[in-house]
Amino acid sequence: MAPKGMKRTLSKAGANVTKKCKTIAATIRSADDVPAPVRSMLCDSLIRTFGTYKEERHQFQNTASALVGTILKNTQGALEASIKEAKNKKAGVDAEAAKFQATNDAAAAAAEVAAKGLADSKTAVADGKTACKDAKARLHDLEGEVKTGDAEAAAAATKKEKLEALQGYIAQVKEGTTHGAAAGRHVGKGLESSLEAEFVTCVTRTFSKVSSSWGTFDNIVDERLAAQLKKVLADLADEIGKMAAAKESRAASVDAAKAAIVASEESVKGLEEACTAATAAAKEADAAAKGAAAALKTQQQQVHKAADICTHADKAMTDFTEGALAAYTEVEARKAPPPPEPKPVEEAAAPQAPVAAAAVMAPAPAAPARPSILSSPAVLLQSARNLLPSPRASVAPSPRAAQSPRQTQQYTQQYTQQ
Repeated sequence: MAPKGMKRTLSKAGANVTKKCKTIAATIRSADDVPAPVRSMLCDSLIRTFGTYKEERHQFQNTASALVGTILKNTQGALEASIKEAKNKKAGVDAEAAKFQATNDAAAAAAEVAAKGLADSKTAVADGKTACKDAKARLHDLEGEVKTGDAEAAAAATKKEKLEALQGYIAQVKEGTTHGAAAGRHVGKGLESSLEAEFVTCVTRTFSKVSSSWGTFDNIVDERLAAQLKKVLADLADEIGKMAAAKESRAASVDAAKAAIVASEESVKGLEEACTAATAAAKEADAAAKGAAAALKTQQQQVHKAADICTHADKAMTDFTEGALAAYTEVEARKAPPPPEPKPVEEAAAPQAPVAAAAVMAPAPAAPARPSILSSPAVLLQSARNLLPSPRASVAPSPRAAQSPRQTQQYTQQYTQQ
C-alpha cells in the first residue's frame, strides 16, 4: 500500500488531469471538421489516455494523443486564419473610412465656405439697403434745400423789387408830389426789414415833411438813406446771383442723388439675387456635409465592428493557447513522478505474536538491509502476503489472525523499509 502522502499527491495529479482533459474536450467538441463519432470517442478516452503516464501509454493511446494534437493544431490554424482575415477586413474598412473621412472633411470645409459666403451676402444686402436708404434721405434733404433756396431767392427778389419801388416813391416825396405823415409811414415801413430801427424812425419823420421844409438833419437822413438803399440793393443783387448759382448746384446734387438711388436699388436687387443663390448653395453644401458625416459615422461603426472582431479573434487565440493547447502540452508530456526517498528505519516495538510467527518474519542476519525500489504498491502487498506463514502450521495462529489487514500493512511497511 502506498504511503498517505503519495496517495494525496496522486489524487491531486488525477484531479488536475481531469480538469485539463475537460478543457481539451471542449475544444474537440467544437471541431466541426472532425466527424462527431470521432470527437465523441476522443472525448471519452481523454482521461484514460492522459491519465496514463507517457512512457506507459499503449500504442492506441499514443495514436489518440496524436489525433488530439492534430485537431488542436488544426484549430490553432483556423484561429490564426480568422485573425488574419479579421485584420485584413479591418485594414480594408480602415482604408474606406479614410476615404469617407476625407470626403467628410472636404464637405465640411465647403459647407463652412458656403455659410461664410451666405453671411457675407446678407451683410452686403443689408449694407446696400442702408446705402439706398441714405441716398433717399440725401435726396429728401436736397429737395428741402432746393425749396428753401427757391423761397429765399424769391423773397430776395421780392424784397429787391419792393426796395426799388420804394426808391421811386421816395423820389415822388422829394419832388413834393407826395407828402404827409402817411407818406412818411409808407417809406419807414418799407425800410423796416432792411435798415436799423432808429434810422427808420428818423426816415419816417423826415419823409413825413414836405421836402421844401427839410432842414440840415433831414438832408443828412436823405443822403444816408440813399447810400444805404444803394448798398442794400447791391447786396440783394449779389445774394440773388449767389442763390441762382446755388440753385443750379442743388439741382445737380438732386440729379446725382436720384441717380445714386437708382444705382443703389439696382445694386440691392443684384445683391438679393446673389444672396438667394448663396442661400441655395449653403443649403446644398450643408446637406452634402450632413450626408458625408452620416456616411462617415456608418463607416466608423463598421471600423468599430471590425476592431471588435479582431479583438474577439485575438482573445479566442489567447484563450485557446492558454487553455486547451497549454493543457494538452502539459498532459501529453506527463511522466511518472520519481519514487520517494527512503526514510531512516526507526526502532519499533516487537509485535506481540507467537514465537513461530516471529521466527518466520525475522530478517536473515547474513544479508545487510538496503533500500529497494518496488514497481508498485500492489507488488509490495503481494510480496508481503507471500512471506506470511501457512495457516496450516501447528504453531501458527489462526488464518484470520495471520491475515488481518492491520498486520498485513505492518508487514508491508517493514518490507518496504528493508
